[in-house]
Amino acid sequence: MPSFFAPSNGPALSVPQIAVAVIEDDADLGHELRLLINEPDDMVCVCVSRTARGALRAVPPCAPDVILIDVDLAGGSGLECTACMKRLIPAAQIMMYTAEEDEEVVLRSLRNGASGYLLKNSSSQDLLRAIREVAAGGVPFSPTIARKVIHNFRREAPLFEQSEPLTLREEELLDLLSRGCPSKEIAEKLSISVATVTSHLKHIYRKMHVRSQTKAVMRYLTN
Repeated sequence: MPSFFAPSNGPALSVPQIAVAVIEDDADLGHELRLLINEPDDMVCVCVSRTARGALRAVPPCAPDVILIDVDLAGGSGLECTACMKRLIPAAQIMMYTAEEDEEVVLRSLRNGASGYLLKNSSSQDLLRAIREVAAGGVPFSPTIARKVIHNFRREAPLFEQSEPLTLREEELLDLLSRGCPSKEIAEKLSISVATVTSHLKHIYRKMHVRSQTKAVMRYLTN
C-alpha cells in the first residue's frame, strides 16, 4: 500500500506516496535513481539493491508499490528476479528499466510478471511519469519497445481469436485501462461501481483468453 508523508510545518495534510524499489547493479545509477525518485512529493525510494540475490532479501520487507529492475544484474538475471518478485510481492507493479531492446527479452519480462518496459535513454520526466502510470495500473513502454510488443501480438493474433466480440462498455473500459486509469477512476468516469468494473474485466479476460490487465490491454491495442 502507498505510504504517507506529512509536512513538518503547517496543516497536517497527507500526501499519498508511491513506494519505489530499485534493483540496479550500477552503484552510481542506483544513487541517481534514488535522488530522482525522492524529488517529487508523490513518490519515495524505499530500497536500492545491486544484486538479484540481495534484492530478494531486501525488497519484500519494504512492500514497494513499484519495482524498477534492470535486465542485466550482477550474479543473476533480472528476468528471473522479476518472476521471483512477482511471486513474493504479487501486488507490486514491476517495470523493467534497462538498455536491452531484444524482442525476446521484452516478451520474457512480460511473461514473468512485468507491467512496463522503459529504456534507460528515456528522460527523467518520462521515468517519473512511467512510475506513476504503472502504479495506477497502466502499462508504460518506451515507443520502440511498444512497437516490438504490438508487432509480436499481431504476428500471433490468429492463435488467439476472441470467443465473442466485446461490448461497447467493455471497449470503453479497456480504453480507460490502456490510459493508466485505476478501477476506481474508471468506475467514476463510466458512472458504475468498482464491483461492476471488476465484473466487466472478468468478462473481458474470458473473451480475450487472457489472465491479466497487461495482456488484455496489449490485445486491445493491437486491434
